[in-house]
Amino acid sequence: MAGERLTYPVASHDAAHFRAPRLLLSTSCFLCYAYVRLEHWGEALNESKLILVCNCVHRNVIPAAVKQHVLDSLKAAGRPVTVVADLCGMAASKDPILTTLTADRNPIVLACHPRAVKWLLHAVGIDPLPASLRLLNLRTEPAETILAQLGIPPSPLTPHPSTINHQPSTIPSPWIPWFPVIDYDRCVQCRQCVSFCPFGVYTVQEERIIVTAPQNCKDNCPACARMCPQQAIIFPKAGEVPIDGSEVSADPLHAARPGNTTRDQAPDGGDIHAVLAKRKLKLKARS
Repeated sequence: MAGERLTYPVASHDAAHFRAPRLLLSTSCFLCYAYVRLEHWGEALNESKLILVCNCVHRNVIPAAVKQHVLDSLKAAGRPVTVVADLCGMAASKDPILTTLTADRNPIVLACHPRAVKWLLHAVGIDPLPASLRLLNLRTEPAETILAQLGIPPSPLTPHPSTINHQPSTIPSPWIPWFPVIDYDRCVQCRQCVSFCPFGVYTVQEERIIVTAPQNCKDNCPACARMCPQQAIIFPKAGEVPIDGSEVSADPLHAARPGNTTRDQAPDGGDIHAVLAKRKLKLKARS
């Protein structure tokens, strides 16, 4: 009939037949999209959101050229970085920035010897350390090695000016954050350091030796670390192995090696151990 719209019924199985290829195509596209997104998300999960770099402004034990090369490359790669003035000082003041290491997915700390950094963070209360935390050694490793571990190429590249966040020092002047931290993996709680130190740096709490007065420590004096029978005392700013936090040698003849940033002698040229012992006797006599 003229003007009539002709319609043809389609059986249900025929309709399914026509929908199936479209559904199959849609499913394939979705799976491909999901795979690409998951791959991207996997890369994002593996990439750290927090890279903490110690500037070590109070002692400069980290080579300036290595530190600058790494920072330039991080900046050029567009990686967000937080540069802190001094990790030791932050640990002494229990700076809340350090607690963000436990919240980040894959945090990275670029500072000095990992053993020293581990126990600095322990002193802040980060115990145990996050399993995903990476401690990279700017003090001894070349810049190329550090950058390879970070998975970024060395500079120069197109810089990203907004990726470096410099945190000012919160340490009150004129104190220099020179103080001991304890390697509890080695400490046997013999308490010799408590008895030896005349400045009240150490105390015993619940049968454990604790550094409770870091600001009482005498600058550049690692005497308590030298007398520790287990080499469990670390001064991260020291220039002496393994007092500086480097790994302890199995060879007792090479377990300690003086560097050029600590003073073995008292100002009058005598043995600083003897001087400290005399001071301790004087303090006892006054009390």
